[in-house]
Amino acid sequence: MLRELGEASWISISDDGHLMRLNWTLPESALCDAFLVNYTVTTLTRPKSFSIATADDFSLIKFFANHTLDMRVFCMIAGSLSKTWWAHRVVHLTNPMPVRGARVTSSTTDEFYVSRITIDWEWPPHNDFDLFEIVVSYGIEEVSIREIPEKTVQGQGMELSILGMSHCV
Repeated sequence: MLRELGEASWISISDDGHLMRLNWTLPESALCDAFLVNYTVTTLTRPKSFSIATADDFSLIKFFANHTLDMRVFCMIAGSLSKTWWAHRVVHLTNPMPVRGARVTSSTTDEFYVSRITIDWEWPPHNDFDLFEIVVSYGIEEVSIREIPEKTVQGQGMELSILGMSHCV
C-alpha cells in the first residue's frame, strides 16, 4: 500500500510540555478533511502501535524517552483513507551525546581591551547536527552568564569576543 501513496512528506516534531507535537504540511493539491496518525514504538520487546484521528494539521502524543518511533500520517476524505498524500518519519528519542574535551586554544586581548577566546572540543560521534545545537555558556566571574546557541560546522570550534574588565563594573 505504501508504494501506491508515492513520496512521503516530512513530519516535524517539537516539545509541547510533557507531550510531543507532530506537525506536517499538506500540499495544496491534496484535499484532506481529516488525518489518521499512526505511530509504533519499535524498541519495545513487543512493538506497540497507536492511532489517532484528527482534523488538525498537528497531533500531540506521549513522549517515549529513549525509544524509537515509526510515525505515519495519512490523509482521510469522508472517513476513508485517501491515496493523495501521506507523511512519514522515524525518530530516535535519545539524549544527544555530551560535548567532551572542551579547551581554550587561543586567548588574545586587543588595544581596546576586548578579549577573544577561541574554544574547541571533541565532537560527539553519531550525533545528527541538523537536529541538535551546541550551547556554549560563559561569564566573567559571576556577573552574567550568557548562552550562545551555536550552529557550527562539525570539526570547527568557535570564537567568543568578551569586553574587558570595564564591562564588569
